[in-house]
Amino acid sequence: MKNSWLNKTLVIIFMLGFYATSHADRNESVPYTFGVFPHLPPAQFAAKYKPLAKDFTRRLKQNVVMEAQKDYATFSEALRNEQYDIALVQSFDYVWAHDEHNYIPLVSLSKPMTAVFVVNKTSTIRQVSDLRGKKLVSPPQSDAVTKLTGLSLRKLGIAPRREFTHSEFSCLQQVLIGNADACATSQRALTYFDQHKMANRFRVIYKSAPIPHSVFVVHKRVTDTNKNIIKRTLLGLHKPKGFVVKPAEKFVETDDASYDVVRVMRQSLLTP
Repeated sequence: MKNSWLNKTLVIIFMLGFYATSHADRNESVPYTFGVFPHLPPAQFAAKYKPLAKDFTRRLKQNVVMEAQKDYATFSEALRNEQYDIALVQSFDYVWAHDEHNYIPLVSLSKPMTAVFVVNKTSTIRQVSDLRGKKLVSPPQSDAVTKLTGLSLRKLGIAPRREFTHSEFSCLQQVLIGNADACATSQRALTYFDQHKMANRFRVIYKSAPIPHSVFVVHKRVTDTNKNIIKRTLLGLHKPKGFVVKPAEKFVETDDASYDVVRVMRQSLLTP
């Protein structure tokens, strides 16, 4: 009788172990999905992020599939549906992705985000208060820098005529060709123009308070081991050796508390 009970117990333990092992194997055979919020033309987007997906695949020893969405709305829907295992998201989107959809932060861009208001160097606009009644262009309304711009204008008590372009860079171009009085964009976009020796054609009349920048997140279903591998990969991207991808950006470790300031701002945007 005792032997019969022991045999049954061993069978159950064996079956549970077999199930756990086979379940883990199945998980490892399923590709991770990697998403990035749309912010570059398709060719530049693929050139920048597909090699990173390959680097993840090599280091994780698990296939990582890059999903490029056609627009922000499609990307946002996929994030809300928790389709991505790994994602690069804007700071305002991080808040709801974490609080409502099981995503946790790994690393963020090392430099904070600021919104800068710029005018043509030859413009008669000298200070931010001169923007009253003027045409101010910004990137799409979904962009974090445009949300930061809206909050800044509310704080300043200024209501210029606002229009939206398709990118941070086209915003600056509108100022250059005289189609807008001012552009509200990111410091990063201005730095890009500076690298091409064009930033001296602009004058900055306002700079917002900084907020934490875009952040790489992973879904809670990703194992702790793989989270650490992904984090180490991203933290090493700026190093001169040993990595497939060498973007200009440097990433640093971050945590949820770092985005509390963005939570407050997001709540303010939701309040009329």
